[in-house]
Amino acid sequence: MRRSWIPIAIFAAVLTVAVGVGLWRAGVFAEGLPDVPSCDDLANAMPERTAGTWTVRRTVPPRTLTTSTASCEFAFSSADQRFHGEISVDMWGHTDAEALRDDVESFPCYGATATTPQADVAYLASRHCQEVIGDRTRVGMSAATDHRFAHVLVAITGPTAAADETANTAHDIARSTAKQALHLAAST
Repeated sequence: MRRSWIPIAIFAAVLTVAVGVGLWRAGVFAEGLPDVPSCDDLANAMPERTAGTWTVRRTVPPRTLTTSTASCEFAFSSADQRFHGEISVDMWGHTDAEALRDDVESFPCYGATATTPQADVAYLASRHCQEVIGDRTRVGMSAATDHRFAHVLVAITGPTAAADETANTAHDIARSTAKQALHLAAST
């Protein structure tokens, strides 16, 4: 009976650490970090860069909780209706450029490393990956500036397009989305 509190204490400690890590990852303790655009800001800016419909499906964490991190999910349909799919964006602000460079290298890359026709010289670091699963092309791009990180995952289909055209379109969407995530002014 005397040691029956040990499992409860272990559980409480693990729960406390898990909640703390979750709050930290959500940016609750991120005072003083650079702001990032909201998912709505990004959705409103993107049709000028990549013509089509950008519908916000999910936003985490709520903007009232933090302005230095955002995770967005969009439904996308191109203006000509040839391409459609989902786009996920994770972005956060940070004051340590080396940490942002490390984030680019360590963030999951889906598929094989892809070369892109345009160099991403405007970034501290960037990385592109691509994989094709059936008729769906997934392109992941991680990039960082001196104060922001963005990871974009584009998963689109183009039933009437050639495979290379779908891949090029996915890369274009990833590049333009990352550019906006890294450079668009943040609203509060």
